[in-house]
Amino acid sequence: MKTRFSIFLGIVVCLALLPGCFFNVFQTAKMVGAGNIGMMVGVATLTAIGEEEGAWFLTPQARVSLGLSDTIEVGVRSGAMIDLDSRDTEFLGVVGDAKFLLFHRPGSFSLATGFGLGYSRDASVLGTLGWGLEGSIYFDYDRQLLPMHIVYRPLVSLGGEGVNLVHQLAAGLCLNLTSNLRLLFEVDYKSGMVSGGMAVEMKF
Repeated sequence: MKTRFSIFLGIVVCLALLPGCFFNVFQTAKMVGAGNIGMMVGVATLTAIGEEEGAWFLTPQARVSLGLSDTIEVGVRSGAMIDLDSRDTEFLGVVGDAKFLLFHRPGSFSLATGFGLGYSRDASVLGTLGWGLEGSIYFDYDRQLLPMHIVYRPLVSLGGEGVNLVHQLAAGLCLNLTSNLRLLFEVDYKSGMVSGGMAVEMKF
């Protein structure tokens, strides 16, 4: 366990040095498991709805997680936002989070909840500039033919003028390739921005 925790801390330090992004959720109610380390690497495209000549961005991102038990995990995520026209890349933030499994019925559905705390230099990440809080509700429909997941995530600013509440919705498919490797396909919506992408998640 000490070796796995050291690996987890090392990856967290690396992620903390990366830029943040408009974060796709790229998470489900499934937990990484006690003593395991999870690593997610994903990429998505992002644009604003309703703009005739809206800018398009590419958002590579990553999350590392550590299973404290079979029902609790903690993680850190970050990434980059790249303007596809100018190729400019911006530093936007890092978010730490925790997830708790509430209910799990194999082959049926699962429910989990979570919260996160992070710092953003761009309002598209946590809905605010500066520090922000997020909550999460994860619902998995774990059927073999249609393994869907749906996530609702409210985000609240901790600075600036008044309270800024932003809602994020995500839905997608989760394909288990092996017991330790899966593919996530997801579409997200937040504050007039829509994003779609895929991620690979592995645990070790």
